[in-house]
Amino acid sequence: MDKKRKGGAQKQREKKNKLLISEASKCKNLDSYFTSSKNINIISNNSLASANSHLNQNTGIISNENFKNVSSITVDQYSKDQASTSSSDTNLDTIVKPIKCNTENEVYISNNISKNIEKTYDNSSIFFCTPLPNERNQFFEYHPIQPFQDMLPFNPRLVFQRKDGSNRQWLTFSHEKKTLFCTCCLAYGDANEKNCLVTGVSEFNPKHLYSTLERHENSQQHRNNTEAYFLNFNKADIKNLIFVKQTSLKQLEVQKNREILERIIETIKTIGKRGLSFRGKRHEAAYSLTDETLDHGTFLEILILLGKFDPILKNHLDHVALKSKKAHQKKKTGRGSLVTFFSKTTINSIIQIICQIMRQNIVNEIKSAGMFSIQIDTTQDVKVEDQCSIIIRYLTDSVKERLIAVTNVKSSTGESMFQLVKETLEINGVDLKYCIGSSTDGASNMQGRYKGFSKYLSDENPSQLHVWCYAHCLNLVMIDVTEITIESVKFFSLLNECANFLRESYKRMDVWKELCGNNKRLAKAGDTRWWSKESSITTIFGHFGMPESALYVVLISVMSKIANSDKFNRETRYKAITLKDSFLKYSFVMTSQLYLRIFERISPLSKYLQTSGMDLVQAYRMVSSTITYLQEISRDFQRVKEATDSFIVWAEKELEEVDCDEILESQFPDESSVRRKIKKKMPGEVSRDQLIINPLEKFKITVHNIVLDTIINKLNERFTKHGSLYSDLSLLDPTNFKDINDTMSKKAFTRLSDLIIFFDKTATPENLRHELFDFKEKWPSIKYTVPESYDKNVDDYSDESSYESDSESIKNQLILQGTHEEKCTNSNQFCKNCPVCCYIVISKIRNSLSQDHLQAFMLMAIEKKTLIEVGNEEVKDKLAKSSPLMSKLLLH
Repeated sequence: MDKKRKGGAQKQREKKNKLLISEASKCKNLDSYFTSSKNINIISNNSLASANSHLNQNTGIISNENFKNVSSITVDQYSKDQASTSSSDTNLDTIVKPIKCNTENEVYISNNISKNIEKTYDNSSIFFCTPLPNERNQFFEYHPIQPFQDMLPFNPRLVFQRKDGSNRQWLTFSHEKKTLFCTCCLAYGDANEKNCLVTGVSEFNPKHLYSTLERHENSQQHRNNTEAYFLNFNKADIKNLIFVKQTSLKQLEVQKNREILERIIETIKTIGKRGLSFRGKRHEAAYSLTDETLDHGTFLEILILLGKFDPILKNHLDHVALKSKKAHQKKKTGRGSLVTFFSKTTINSIIQIICQIMRQNIVNEIKSAGMFSIQIDTTQDVKVEDQCSIIIRYLTDSVKERLIAVTNVKSSTGESMFQLVKETLEINGVDLKYCIGSSTDGASNMQGRYKGFSKYLSDENPSQLHVWCYAHCLNLVMIDVTEITIESVKFFSLLNECANFLRESYKRMDVWKELCGNNKRLAKAGDTRWWSKESSITTIFGHFGMPESALYVVLISVMSKIANSDKFNRETRYKAITLKDSFLKYSFVMTSQLYLRIFERISPLSKYLQTSGMDLVQAYRMVSSTITYLQEISRDFQRVKEATDSFIVWAEKELEEVDCDEILESQFPDESSVRRKIKKKMPGEVSRDQLIINPLEKFKITVHNIVLDTIINKLNERFTKHGSLYSDLSLLDPTNFKDINDTMSKKAFTRLSDLIIFFDKTATPENLRHELFDFKEKWPSIKYTVPESYDKNVDDYSDESSYESDSESIKNQLILQGTHEEKCTNSNQFCKNCPVCCYIVISKIRNSLSQDHLQAFMLMAIEKKTLIEVGNEEVKDKLAKSSPLMSKLLLH
């Protein structure tokens, strides 16, 4: 009969089956996962030779002893070796590995082994029925029995082996009963459960036998019993036992991923600390990383640079680039199964996690401090959005200022600002009731008596004290003083015009460099940069009464050369002449000397108010001494005139040395012949105002006196609000202890007590005064250092109550200070409560960032110390919890 012709579908199935078999042959057999390479003794050539010698002697049977030595391992042996077997190449042994019969000798040995076992043990019926718990070790010592002989009522290769060639090691055969059993179900199965392989399968119809074995193998009962076997004898779950190598490989993969993330996180920290942008405009695809001629952005370029010296990162970048290039060539869209760890999604997640950890660390410090003060200020970024920086000032082992948030301001009213601060603190877990002070600028929405931010904050926490930033107050005073008269406005405007005039053209700057050099520049007088006005004056005119360092002569020479040079157009030459003539006037020079005298005292005060760890009492004393000094010189116009005349003499001498024929005015021009406007006499007035004819006297009254009176009044107005509190704090200064006696006013410490009574109920004015007296008496002994204490034989004091109380007061003193942490010009750190510095940082990193990313980058750029303290392992763990995919890649 002709064979039925194969159809196309069948041919296709056979083709696929051959392909699967060829691929499967490259993989490990499943039985290898149940076999320990260290524990199972495979029959070696020597063992086969020994067995053949027994066969030649007609022994025909290998004894039980030999069987155990050749092909078996006990559970006890496995347990001993399991603890020392941790290599990824070693798989745990589970149950006895059946002997593979590939030769006739091996088949004969296996058959005789099985018969020998049945002869010895099967008669007792112990090993083919459910054993007692104490007999299970002996039961599994001799199971499974899987003979491969041709006389069996079934095909052993189809029964004991699966289609993929792996062994069913749970299956055992009884020669006497001619029955198949499941060893795991026989030992651990429930007697009440209907399980055919517990009672035994003796019907070997191929049509039903193979499907019965497959159904049993996939049944839940069999799986439960198998897992019970593993848990009982190996004390582990089935996943670890079967997939030891896979688990070890996964651990290596996870370790590699975490090492790659270590480098990526450090790169993000470095870029964030420097306040640089992360990404470029294009060329961020992974397949383009191998092209070094492209600009991939700061982040990827740093990774590529590190990869040249780091094998782990280099291998990862090459692997990612290769896979991405293949996907790109096939025009596949989306990520697919490729995980790079440096995609924008992952990087943004890491940045947000770092931000969360930094903010949480700051909040934990604030909570441990117990009390804090708030500093807020707003500035407009390059996207024309108003950003509010919220700074918390607190004391732990030292005074600390921490930026906790940068939020977008939708409404700038006092109530809206208060709600914004309150919601931000609540989100971060900071309780507003522990706020003892606030510091803002002088805007009406901040200091308004009825609808200002400080008013709403006082309603929420009546004990809080509002402090206007001293450095900011002083800058506002100087802005008012430099704009109070026409001469003042004219003076600073000309300084700015002169600086801008030279900077507008490289030709003009070349003339300046030719006469002055490359290292000196004219500074512009701005309102926001608090040092700029003093710098612009001292650069040109030197110091009050000391003009030796001035660039005035150089400036006049430059303007004269530009005005007389044919290289410049007429408009430029005319402007140079105008500026030069203004600088040569007597009134201009006198105005410069007036402000130099003021800045002589104001500048040191301004610098001190911007220092880190400023002493509030000392600052108040400096303000008071400055006011006193200004009051003393407020009518000393003669000293200003002498300094002006001295400067003109020095300038004329210097101009002669450089062959410049410009002449300065040595006095005010005569205005006696100038027709003056007479003010109309109004009804009821007895006489007209007296006209001031003398120009020197006119300058004294309309410029000198007004400027000094204004600055004195403004300082008194802005700096004497909290005089009683400063008086209380001054009592804590040891230098004032000599003035403390029993006649101290009963009002002492009243204001300070009102502020700290919420935190310490015993901090009443009476108790504070009593503890201060006690502390004053002990101070001569306490102030000594340890070596001095030994030299003077001073006894140790153990009473700390008074010291703690005064420390609490000093703590409040430090927290209430509203100063800069670092001076901008002398450090690499930005002032967190300076609108200028916040504007610089925001403008530098803003670009097209979202609000959340802007806040994260601001934190990293400003809070550098907190950023360094962020643990990379904590970042990795949080990233692993962000998605199931990251959990799979980063957790064991």
